[in-house]
Amino acid sequence: MSNNKKYQEMNNISERTARRYLFDLTQKELLKNEGDNKSSRYIFKNNV
Repeated sequence: MSNNKKYQEMNNISERTARRYLFDLTQKELLKNEGDNKSSRYIFKNNV
């Protein structure tokens, strides 16, 4: 899918909001987080 910055730009939202949404989606197991904090990227769980 993308990283936090791309998600912000695609949805025209703040970094904090993007972080919250991405965290929520990973908690619901819809996305998987790969990498550490700065280089994190998110992929759809069904693509794993």
